[in-house]
Amino acid sequence: MQVFLGLYFDFNNWKDVPLISVSNKDIRNKLGIRGKFASFSDLVNLTGSGTYKISEEVSRAYSKAPSERNKLDKEVMKVDERMNIIYMIYKGDFLKLFPLKDGTHNWGSSLEALQKTISKEDSIYLKNIIPAFADAIETSNIASTKQVTRSISDYQIRFAKYALPSKTKINTELLYYKLNIFERLFPFYATVGLIMLIGLIVMVIRGRKETSLFVKVLSWLLFAGFLFHTLGLGLRWYIAGR
Repeated sequence: MQVFLGLYFDFNNWKDVPLISVSNKDIRNKLGIRGKFASFSDLVNLTGSGTYKISEEVSRAYSKAPSERNKLDKEVMKVDERMNIIYMIYKGDFLKLFPLKDGTHNWGSSLEALQKTISKEDSIYLKNIIPAFADAIETSNIASTKQVTRSISDYQIRFAKYALPSKTKINTELLYYKLNIFERLFPFYATVGLIMLIGLIVMVIRGRKETSLFVKVLSWLLFAGFLFHTLGLGLRWYIAGR
C-alpha cells in the first residue's frame, strides 16, 4: 500500500525507481539498462515528447497471432503489461473509491464520480477530497488523514446502493488472506500423508497389528490440519455471507 500510494501521490520521485522486471537482454540493451529492472522513466522519454521506447515492439507483438509469438514477443507483452499497471496507478484508475450515481452498483475514481454527480456540494467534495488526502499524507498529519478516510467511508455508505461489509467482516477477510490457510495446508497434507503412508507400509511389512505411536502422532497432525481446514471454510462462509 505504501508503494501504491507513493506511485500515486509522489510519482515524480517514483518514476525513477526500477520496479519493472525485464528478463530479456535485447530489451534491456534497447532501453540502456544494466540490471534486470527498469524504471518508468527508462521506458518513457519524459524529458522529450513522451515517446514510449518499445512501442514498435509492442505493436508488432500484439499484431501476431498467439501461436506465432516468440519468446521476445511474449516478454515485450509482459513488460508492457507491467508498465501499464504503474501508469494506471499513477492515473488513479485503481482507486475506485466512490459509488457512481448512474443507477448501477458501479464504483469509480473521484473524476469518474464527478461526471455522474448531480449536486454542487458533491462536485466540490469530489474535486477536493483526493488532494486533501494527498496533502494529509505528505505532511504526515495523522488526524487529518483519519478525518479524510472517515469522510470517504461516510460517502460510500451514503451513496452505495447496497449494504457495505461491516468492520468485523472486513477484518475477518484480512485475517483470511493473512492466514493463507488452503495454500499452507496443501504441502502439509501431502508431506504428512506421504510419511504416514510409508509408516503404514512399514507396519504391514513387519507384520505389526497395533498402530505405532509414530502413526498415531501423524494422525493427530492430520486431524489438526482438518480443524484448520474447517476454520478456513468457516471464514469463507462468513465473508461471502452464505
